[in-house]
Order: sequence, then structure tokens, then C-alpha cells
Amino acid sequence: MCSNLCNYLLQMLLDRFKDFAKDTKTIGEERVARANDICDQLIDSGHSDAATIAQWKVRLFFKIYKILFIWF
Repeated sequence: MCSNLCNYLLQMLLDRFKDFAKDTKTIGEERVARANDICDQLIDSGHSDAATIAQWKVRLFFKIYKILFIWF
């Protein structure tokens, strides 16, 4: 009896985590896309720190790539 209950609870937790991970991925992708748009706008407008912004944009891409393709 306890084994069935434990299995049920574990499956429920795994299902909830999968839903959480899916939602987090979607929200994260939207935020990264928005951040990239802002970076592009700043760079295109000739911002005085355009080179630094471009570096941050590349770093963000690689960090997100690691998260999305390693964890999901």
C-alpha cells in the first residue's frame, strides 16, 4: 500500500516539475528574446557602450544555450 502511494506521489511531483520546467523555459525564452531586441536597438542606435552590450548579448546567448539544451 505504501509503495503504491509513494509511487503515486513521486509521479505527481515529477509531473508538476515537468510543467514547471516547461513554463519556465517558455518564459525564459520570451525574456531572452526581449533582452536581445533591446540590445539590438541600443547597438543600432549607436550607444556609446555598444561593444560591451554586444559582448553581454553573446554571453547571455551562451548561458541560455547551456541552460536550455543541458537541462531541457
